[in-house]
Amino acid sequence: MRQKLFGIFLFGLVSLNYPVLSLFSKDGWVFQIPELYFFLYSVWFFLIILAGWVIEKR
Repeated sequence: MRQKLFGIFLFGLVSLNYPVLSLFSKDGWVFQIPELYFFLYSVWFFLIILAGWVIEKR
């Protein structure tokens, strides 16, 4: 379980870091939401769901 949670942490660290975020800082829109905000909240939501799934599975 620790290894999976550490993997989730690393995925979050990489995906919420500057080089990846700069890919979404354009003027694009997704569902009337700026791309950057959509990406941030999508990754955040995915990390919470994934961590909860790993913890509940044990």
